Amino acid sequence: MKQTDTLKLKKPDYDNLADIEVLNENFDIIDENAKKIQGELDAKEPKIEVKNSGFNLNKTNLIEDDENKLSTAKAVFKLKDTLTKDLTEKTTKMTTTEVEEIINNLRGE
Repeated sequence: MKQTDTLKLKKPDYDNLADIEVLNENFDIIDENAKKIQGELDAKEPKIEVKNSGFNLNKTNLIEDDENKLSTAKAVFKLKDTLTKDLTEKTTKMTTTEVEEIINNLRGE
């Protein structure tokens, strides 16, 4: 009687009569392997549903409004430069009092 390669299930030839005992042995082997696989799956860490960390996010060097991407240090540096440039351009046209008011608002004062 032939057997399958992986689970070694018995494969009767076409000229053999079906034997319930052989079928039951095959089903027991399948069931035993299914339990083993289920146990291995249960032992794995659960899938992360809430993205609180960032280790599972795609990284980007761009400044993007995309919650599925994590900015790299390069992107943060670009953002800092952009904000500094914009703030410098705007504050040079403002009075000292206006600048101090913005700073106090940012500090929560």
